[in-house]
Amino acid sequence: MKKRLPVLLCGLAGLIGLADFFIPRPGISHLNETLLDWMLVISSASYIMGGVSVLLVNLGKARPSSSGWIYPAVLAFCLVGVAFLGILGGVGEGTFFDWLFNNVQIPMQSTMFALLAFYISSAAYRAFRMRSAQATVLLLAAAVVMIGNVPLGHVISPLLPRFSGWIIGTISLAAQRGLIVGAALGAAATAVRVLVGIERSYLGMRE
Repeated sequence: MKKRLPVLLCGLAGLIGLADFFIPRPGISHLNETLLDWMLVISSASYIMGGVSVLLVNLGKARPSSSGWIYPAVLAFCLVGVAFLGILGGVGEGTFFDWLFNNVQIPMQSTMFALLAFYISSAAYRAFRMRSAQATVLLLAAAVVMIGNVPLGHVISPLLPRFSGWIIGTISLAAQRGLIVGAALGAAATAVRVLVGIERSYLGMRE
C-alpha cells in the first residue's frame, strides 16, 4: 500500500491536469485549480524544510574544532538573520531587507559571475584547441561570432557582422531547436512513465 497509493495519487493528479488541458470543463478546471493550490502549499512547505535542513547541517559543521568552520557559521547566521529581517521588517522597497539585497546580494552575485568569467575563458581555451576538424570549425565559428559582435568587426569588413548574425540566427538556432525538441520528447516520455507508474524515482524507488 505504501508503494501503490503514492503512485495512484500521482497518476490521478497528472490525468486531471491533462484532462483540464485537452477537455476543459468547469468541474475539471476547478479540481485542477485546487490541486495547483495544494501544490503551492506543498512547495512552500518544502522551502521551509529545505531551509531548516541547511541550517541544521551548517550548525553541525560550525564548530571551532573543525577546519573551515567560519563559512558554515556565517551561512547559518545570515540565513537566520535575513529571515528575521524579512519577517519582522518586511521585504518591500525601502526596507532594510531591500537594502541588503541591493547593496550586498547583488554586488556579491556580480563578483561571483565576474570570477566565473575567468573559468569560462579557461574552458573555452581548452575547447578551442584545433585537435580535430570539429574543434577547428568550432574555433573558426567562435572567432567570427566574437569579432562580428564588436566594433572591430565593422572596421574589418561590413560583411563580417552579417555573417556572424547568420551563424547565430541560422546554424546555432537550428542546433538549439534540435536540443529543445529532444529535451521536450524526453520530458514527455518521463511524464508518461510517471503517470503509468513505471518511473518511481521520486519515491526513492527503482521500480
